[in-house]
Order: sequence, then structure tokens, then C-alpha cells
Amino acid sequence: MTLAFPPWLAAAWLAPAWLLGVALSLLWAARRRAAGVERVLPQAVYLGLLLVALLTPDGRVAFAMVALAGALLAWRVRETSATAALYIAISALSALVAAAGIWSAATPVAFAASMVGIALRSGLFPLHAGSAALAQRPTTWQLEQLAGLPVLVFVHVRFVDHLDWAYRAAPALVAYGGASMLLFAVVSLAARDLRRLYVSSTLMHGGMLCAAVGAAGRGHYGAAMLVAITMVLALAGFHTMLGALEARVGGSTIPDFAGRARAFPRLAASLAFFGGAAVGLPGTAGFVADDLLLHALWEESVVTAVVAIVASALLAVATLALFARAFFGPPKRHLAPDLLPAERHVAVLFIVFLLILGLVPGVLVAPVNALLQ
Repeated sequence: MTLAFPPWLAAAWLAPAWLLGVALSLLWAARRRAAGVERVLPQAVYLGLLLVALLTPDGRVAFAMVALAGALLAWRVRETSATAALYIAISALSALVAAAGIWSAATPVAFAASMVGIALRSGLFPLHAGSAALAQRPTTWQLEQLAGLPVLVFVHVRFVDHLDWAYRAAPALVAYGGASMLLFAVVSLAARDLRRLYVSSTLMHGGMLCAAVGAAGRGHYGAAMLVAITMVLALAGFHTMLGALEARVGGSTIPDFAGRARAFPRLAASLAFFGGAAVGLPGTAGFVADDLLLHALWEESVVTAVVAIVASALLAVATLALFARAFFGPPKRHLAPDLLPAERHVAVLFIVFLLILGLVPGVLVAPVNALLQ
């Protein structure tokens, strides 16, 4: 006798399972890079709070757990970057206000507070200082901050994005997110090293996420979640590979045509892959996410869809130019090794995630749409 589960029941655990897997992978990567320096218990508590937020059917509890997770992360980040800690703490407070808004049936307040929290965590202009401050540092905190972002988006889409307010606010959010994308894509052209490029890419994707969440207000849930997950995987992979490169050659501005590809072939290939996934490399989750997002934006605003295409193209140009400066040119010898086993494991894990979602996106999009429609 075969047990048949209704589609909504399968979606109720499969969609959160994907998000939990991504969060767990980023936290594991942070542990691998920390080399035992960071304590396990705070990470376990952080993951537990995210798990409750994903599984609870109560919006008040979900936002409260997101708020506690954000407060814990802000407390741990405070010594590394006071600015980043402040912005994460304000985002946590916004989640708490959203929980109170749901509890008191003040749904417009809950929606607005949740959007502010997403803007603060993702780096939407002009609320980007905290995200930029954390991205500028080659620390593992960026991975932990990215791990919680898709969970916040999922909670927002699940509990406050079905409101009339979300439907009416969708065009404005889509347009503003597109404008933020274009701004930081243009800024990326002025970057003179890979670290500054990473900061610009992080902030540009913050605008993309805002546009995707805005489009979710009119039913594009799968696009919003795929954009959120692709964003954090690509940025986390790029951040990890960039940290590995800086550990070998230093964090200063890389001279023109440094010729490091032959010395670090795996590192160069991995960094190129994650940079490509961030701008829609075919075969990766970034390509499918961009495709779904453009379809959603086209329905809401043709101008914003064109702006998103231009912004992605500008970021792709900046990424290719700086990658060439960092890795191409006359070969140079280095005593430092290529990717170490821990770094290879992290790169392979993120690459596998991005390829699975790029080749079979329905494993995420279908359960998300089934759960949220």
C-alpha cells in the first residue's frame, strides 16, 4: 500500500528544507573558514532560531524568531564592525515590529517593517552602509549574515506579502529596486580591485532582491525565493574564494594583469564560476533566477526589466575586467598553494547547489509556489 501525500503537505516541508539546507551550508562554510576559532553553540542557536522561523505556521512566532536571530548576530558582529552590527540590530527590531503588527492586526505596519528589515540586511540604497561595511571585511560574519537573509525573505513572502498593501506597493518596490541595481552596477565599473567589486555586487543584488520581493506581492513567489537563494550562494562563494586569494597575495589593490591563474587554477576557476553565477551564467541558478525575475518585472514594469538587464550587463563587464586583471597576463610563480581541502569543500558545495538549481529549478520553485499560492 502506497501512502500518498497531498501536494500542499509535501510543499510545507520541502520548501523550508531547501532554505534550511542553504543556511546550514553557509554556516558550515563559516566554520570551515574559521578553523575552529568561532564557537559552535552560538551558531547552533542561530540555526535553531532560523529553523523555527521556517517551520512555524504562526507569523508572529516566525518574525519573533527572525528578530532573535538578528539580535544574536548583531551582538556577535559588534566587535568586527559596529556599523554592520547596528544595521543588523535595526533589522531585528523591524522584524519584531512586524511580529507586533501581525499580533495587533496592523497588517500595513507588519508589511512595511518587514520590508525595512529586508532592505537593511540586503543593502538597498540608501540603507546599504551596514551591508557594505560587512562585505568589505574578509570575515566569516558575512556568511552568517547571508545565511539568514533567505529565511527573512521567506517569512516575509509567507506571512505579509499576500496583503492588499503588498499588491499596491509592488510597482513602487520594483521600480526602486531596479534603480538601486543600476546605481551600484555603475559603481562596480569604478572598482579597482576584487574586494570593491564584491561590495558593489553585494549592494547591486540587494536592489535585485528588493525588486523580486516587490514582484512577489503580485504572485511571483518562486522568482523571489530563487533570487534570494541564488544571491546568497553566489555571493558566499565569491566571498570565500576572494578571502582565499587575499590570504595568499594580500588584500591590497591587485596590479594589472597579475597572471595568477596558473599558480591558483582551482581558485581562479571557482571565483570565475561564482562571479558568473551572480550575473546569470547559463547552466547555473543565476541564469534561471534572472530569467524568472525578468518575466516578473516585465509584467509589472517594462522599464525596470530593461534597467535590470543593463545593470546585470554592467556588473558582468566589471567582473570580467577585474578577473582578467587579477588572473591573466604573464604567468607568475607563488609559494602559496592552490585551494586547500577546506576551501575546496566549500567551493564544491556551493557549486553543486548552484548547478542543481540551475538545471532543475523546479525542485525549489514548485514547492515554494505550492506552499505560498
